[in-house]
Amino acid sequence: RKGESGSEGAWTAIAGVASDDSSATFTGLGTYERVVCRARVYADGKPSDYSPESAEMRSSTVCGDGARQGAEQCDDGNTGAGEDGCDATCNVHTGWSCVGLTPDTCNDGCMNGELNVDKEQCDDGNAAAGDGCSAACEVETGWNCTSNCTNCASACETVCGDGHRTPGTEACDDGNRDGGDGCAADCTLEAASACAETTVDGRDLSSCQVCGDGVLNGTEVCDDKGASGACAGCASITAGWSCGGGACVAGPETPDRPTKVSPTTSSTIQWTWPTPDGNGITVSYYELMYGKTAAGGARAAGNVTVVAAQSGTGSQTYTISNLSSSTGYAAVLRACHSAGCSAWSTASLEATTAEAPTSAVLEGISQQIQEAASNGTIGNVSVGGVTVEEVPQEAVVASNTDDGTLTQEEVDAIAASVSADSDASVSDAISVSGASLVSGSKLQGVFSMRSAAVHARANASGLVARVGVVLNGSDAAAALETFTASAVQWRIANVSAQNGVDYVASYDGNGTETGSLEMAGGVYLAWIDVALNVPAWHQRPVHGETRSLTVTLYSPSGGDSFLDLVVSPTNHTTTVFIVDDRVPSSSSSSSHSSSSSSSHSSSS
Repeated sequence: RKGESGSEGAWTAIAGVASDDSSATFTGLGTYERVVCRARVYADGKPSDYSPESAEMRSSTVCGDGARQGAEQCDDGNTGAGEDGCDATCNVHTGWSCVGLTPDTCNDGCMNGELNVDKEQCDDGNAAAGDGCSAACEVETGWNCTSNCTNCASACETVCGDGHRTPGTEACDDGNRDGGDGCAADCTLEAASACAETTVDGRDLSSCQVCGDGVLNGTEVCDDKGASGACAGCASITAGWSCGGGACVAGPETPDRPTKVSPTTSSTIQWTWPTPDGNGITVSYYELMYGKTAAGGARAAGNVTVVAAQSGTGSQTYTISNLSSSTGYAAVLRACHSAGCSAWSTASLEATTAEAPTSAVLEGISQQIQEAASNGTIGNVSVGGVTVEEVPQEAVVASNTDDGTLTQEEVDAIAASVSADSDASVSDAISVSGASLVSGSKLQGVFSMRSAAVHARANASGLVARVGVVLNGSDAAAALETFTASAVQWRIANVSAQNGVDYVASYDGNGTETGSLEMAGGVYLAWIDVALNVPAWHQRPVHGETRSLTVTLYSPSGGDSFLDLVVSPTNHTTTVFIVDDRVPSSSSSSSHSSSSSSSHSSSS
């Protein structure tokens, strides 16, 4: 039978050997195939027992078949006469070494631990792969091999930052030695990071993501630097929130703009809009703001009404009444649920109410009634004393959400007055927003900015912008007595100014970009102070340069159960302008740094 030891095949009989024959031939063997034999003899037709197994026998090797077998020192798949390391009889040429076995790869001195710079890239004295130097004495991808002496073995090490991650020695390799991008300068993983490899030009380049850097990478579904608390481990978004662009926002998706349902009447318009996605929470109500349109179709400041959400439907409808006839209106809306409200939609197209009945129309109706009464076509009805009067136009409904928003002309006037009078207070020139809303029988308090724009100015403590925040109730006395322990969050964002460089958001002295204002014990007005970093401003003096930032209110809280605290939808963000209007001095720059307070005394 044939086969390697331990995996031999079945015995195969060679029958018909003559009694005077002492040998037998086993045919059909492969190259260098193992065979063992046993024999028995027949006498009078009866067999003896089998003999013990013979010693191992093999068929001949074939030099040049690419498989080193038997006594072959090498077999590179050919029997050429040239000096390629393995001669025609499968013996290794002097000074060469061969590895591989199927077939052999031969090198002049490769793997002898002595680097031959004329023929080898490296020689670490072994045929192992994955250690930097291959069995062909070539440097493997992602490695660097050196030799410190003549005819010495090569020492190989991985190359961090070459864009090829070497398993076993590098946790990552993103093609650079920079930190803070998920893969550290020594090719180890940074905290809260994860990396995956993609093959680029034959190299396994790492692509890394860092949760909390504000950049959406890899498998992250959100990353807002942890600002909102709604992005859990950059892997999931809290229900009711949406994330994108490095920020997460509470509330449903912004609804489509409302559209008019035809026809209108002289005093009503019905609006409809698709139900927006609540981001995991069902929309509970909408705020619909409508107003008369001015020239060009622009919507004037108008009323806000709360519309309960209609469940189980893909669209919402709402009819606004008590409108003026023959008048154009436009509307915007936003959707709200327990997590917050969406942004306002774009404005609707203009919708015009119908024309009111005129006296001429009424006169015609009166005439028809009297004629019908006289000829009996409307039965036994007596008609008399009909008086025709002109229908008066409905009075214009005043907005009940006077949010105190200033026009550009008013803002410019304020800036001019502050700039002209160094002793003036910015707050003296800002008007307080008017009466707030009443929602049904629930008393409603509105947090709003005290102005639409604020210019910073110098005072005794340095250059400061004071942004006023007002909590107004539907009744001033009720506001003082009822709206206690009520708070509103605020957030400051850079526009062209930079926090810590041009200004410091310093309410409560915490130097952060967010905070909370509390209206307690009848307090209905508080301030957010934004202090300029005057030394930094002196390091960057540019005459006439303006820098700006925004202050935004959000998330009101507190109050009693019958209170409805909201943030004014149209007066919740203000812009702070920082203007350096000093007259440039011909003296050296040191004069600026030695008198920072006085040099800003007239800045606005």
